[in-house]
Amino acid sequence: MMRLFVLILAFMLTAGVKADTETSEQALKKLSEQAQPLPLTVIFEQRKYLSGLPRALVSSGEMTITEDAILWETQKPQKQSLKITEQGIFKDSQQTSATGSETIAELLLAILKQDERVLQQQFSLSLQKNCVQMVPNSDTLAGVMQRILSCGNTRVERVELHETNGNRTEINFAEAPQ
Repeated sequence: MMRLFVLILAFMLTAGVKADTETSEQALKKLSEQAQPLPLTVIFEQRKYLSGLPRALVSSGEMTITEDAILWETQKPQKQSLKITEQGIFKDSQQTSATGSETIAELLLAILKQDERVLQQQFSLSLQKNCVQMVPNSDTLAGVMQRILSCGNTRVERVELHETNGNRTEINFAEAPQ
């Protein structure tokens, strides 16, 4: 009887691993469908919902993504430039990055460039309608970020960041005029 129980339990665990693998593979397929050739320039509108504030903070501008950097240029409500590289996040023309920004920069680069290797390492991936849901694997990241969604069919149209403190950021992307 115990053998049968162990055998059934082993089968159930194997089926669960297979389902997780299939879910992850479907999510990776969706990410590859969303990927676009680089360099890529898009316009964005970002809405930051902070718990305790009745309305979202809205900003907009243009973003250029290359193989090794993201240039994030906010036009409204005020002009500001961020350069995101593997070395960190640099504001305007500063030569030094914000302390500890390397990890955030790596994740932003991976999400916006659809770097499947980094995303598989850092997140559990699943599909949620036309979105890839990324749930952090590490306790450190999970302490800050609940989940990230990358949504769209043939390109990334929206990224949502859901923080553990209840704050949420939605970034909508559109093709830049030629």
